[in-house]
This record gives sequence, structure tokens and C-alpha cells, in this order.
Amino acid sequence: MLYDPHDLYNRRRFISDPSITRGTGDPGSYEGHQNFYRELQKKLQERIEDFKKDCDEDNDPWGYGMEIGWDIAQEYSVTPVPEKPLPKDPNRLLEIVEGLGAFVKDGVLWVDENVAPAVLTTLELIALLLSIPLRFFTERAV
Repeated sequence: MLYDPHDLYNRRRFISDPSITRGTGDPGSYEGHQNFYRELQKKLQERIEDFKKDCDEDNDPWGYGMEIGWDIAQEYSVTPVPEKPLPKDPNRLLEIVEGLGAFVKDGVLWVDENVAPAVLTTLELIALLLSIPLRFFTERAV
């Protein structure tokens, strides 16, 4: 939803808007995608709660080597639904971000906590231009 290849945010933002195509190839609406995100998020939250009920010293995410998956599931279960996509053609700014040793993941600009002040200022400006939050990391997870 952060990347909107069909431009649904501008062409068909609400479910009640007319279809932008005819036949079975209708990509839906931006609002419909938001609703679907919320439904999946609710299912994820339910599965996390079910897992917690069964969790004990022998049955936990760390016992299965699933620490990263658990952390990602926890994060997505509370990540707000994107209100709008990223600005069109952010590619040039994203190239600059990567060239400065940072990266964008899930609509967040991630920056090494030890970045030089001048680089940080540049990355803060890019985050503002892209309308995305900037967060720090200590080591990049693969």
C-alpha cells in the first residue's frame, strides 16, 4: 500500500468510487486495501494471542529459532494502516538513502545510530520529503 502502482489513492480511493477497469482485472480501491490490511492484522493479533496462551519454557518463539519472525509479527500486528502511499517516483531519493548507508523498510527510513551529523541531516530531510518516519538501528538485520 505504500507503493501504489495502480494509483488507487488518486483514481479510486474509496470503495464507493466507480471501478477504474472493466471485467475481472479490477485492482479494487485504496480503502478496500486498507480494510483488507486491517482484517489480516486482526487475524495476526489473534494468532499471536493464541500462541501466547500455549507458550511456556518449552514452547516459545526462541525455542524454535523464530525470534526474527516473532518480532516482525509483533511489529506488523500494531503497525498502523498506511493512510496514503509514498510519493510518486521516490527512486532518486531512495538511491541517495542507500548511498548514505541507510535503507527504507515498511515505510520507515532506517539509519545507523552512529551516522555522521551531516549525513543524518540529509537523511532527516529525505524522510520529511518522503513523509516517512526516521528510526535508528544498531545493526542491520538481514
